Amino acid sequence: MTPLIKDTLWVQVASRWTRMTQMANFKKGPGVNADLSFVMIPGNPGNDRFYEYFGEQLMEVMLGSGYHHRVEFVSVCHLNHVELPPEKRADSNGQYGARYVLQDQIQHKIEFCRAFINIHSKTVLIGHSIGAYIALKVFPQLQKDGYNVLKCVGLFPTLENMATTANGRRMYTALQFFDNHDLLTRAICSWLWLLPTSVKRILVRPFLRGLVPECCVDAATEIVNTNVIRNIIHMSRDELDRILDHDETLFATDREKLLLYYGIIDGWVPGEAPEQQLKRFGDSMVTIDSDNCEHAFVLRHTEVMARNVVHILEKVFLEAKE
Repeated sequence: MTPLIKDTLWVQVASRWTRMTQMANFKKGPGVNADLSFVMIPGNPGNDRFYEYFGEQLMEVMLGSGYHHRVEFVSVCHLNHVELPPEKRADSNGQYGARYVLQDQIQHKIEFCRAFINIHSKTVLIGHSIGAYIALKVFPQLQKDGYNVLKCVGLFPTLENMATTANGRRMYTALQFFDNHDLLTRAICSWLWLLPTSVKRILVRPFLRGLVPECCVDAATEIVNTNVIRNIIHMSRDELDRILDHDETLFATDREKLLLYYGIIDGWVPGEAPEQQLKRFGDSMVTIDSDNCEHAFVLRHTEVMARNVVHILEKVFLEAKE
């Protein structure tokens, strides 16, 4: 198999700094673009590097199964879910220190695709958690723009009644308080910049529980930052306020191109939701996990989920070869 060419870089999307992690089995150049592009939209926290190992495994499984065209996997961070490097802050156009809500992140992903995904490539959108909701909002706009989106995939999607889930009930009061009292949140977190990266890594390790991909440790370490924490809180509270009852408009465009992959037990999804979605849309659109993968699958179930995603997309790869 051709070695993957990988890179993590900062780019500007509509004048706002954005970090992306990309990998491909070919070298890009003038007139040399991907035949198939995977666009990974993260959950919350929305650090692009949480999905680095998943992208590697996804491409390894897919390319190992006989797909020999030019393929890229691109993961994009949410606005301000990764701290801006010092050299980017001066020309950030007010981005540094700003907080962004869900709608901001949706528009940001549309603009990102327009700027960095070739319109002539066949595209697969993959969203994780709230990223699945974002992907379902991005999908119809890309269709209107003329993109050939083969599939829009939601992994462990959070699409309804988030505030009434086990995690939503447990966390909402705290999220609401710290979001409403942003100055207090700043003050509480103001000392974090003093910590060296090595200490931050020690602090996040207990939350990761066991062996996890190194890229996920790096991504979790980057969360230990005042502006990042403020944005995670702000977006989380907005999600819980906005994601309410089942929204049929999310599924109004080319339903045959949508795929939802639910966990058996997911603290961010109402317990009855997976079966209800299966009854609504059928097993051609809805898959319920049988491998006991957790919501944050990138920590301990990356290889399994890479195989599962490739399996449910097999027909798409056949179409992409044509």
